[in-house]
Amino acid sequence: MTTYTYTTLNNPLATSGTVARGINDTGQIVGWYQANTDAVYGFLYDGGSYATLNDPLTIKTSPYGINNAGHIVGLIGSGNDEHGFLYSGGTYTILDDPSGTFGTTIAIGINSADRELNIPPSLLARADEVIE
Repeated sequence: MTTYTYTTLNNPLATSGTVARGINDTGQIVGWYQANTDAVYGFLYDGGSYATLNDPLTIKTSPYGINNAGHIVGLIGSGNDEHGFLYSGGTYTILDDPSGTFGTTIAIGINSADRELNIPPSLLARADEVIE
């Protein structure tokens, strides 16, 4: 019988909970938390330590996935102006579907070849309903 370990994630800066969304093969975990402000901050949990991921130009940084190279994808934005992003080497790169409506791209996963999966939020909501 396989034995698994359960680890509670509770970012010490969070006042409204910690949400984990992605994990890679080395055990690095990404997700987000909300503090005393309206801002949403991303995090990278690695080896028992939290690092905050925060695009300084937005009020929301929500990572969804991480690959084995440590490249992170997710959603950044302010209000209705939201975009998919790739975070690599300390730089945020906007990922917008050129055929989509402005501000409607979310990058939810990235593979080892740095190919991200971008889907519109309406499909993400339906995918979450199926998973739950």
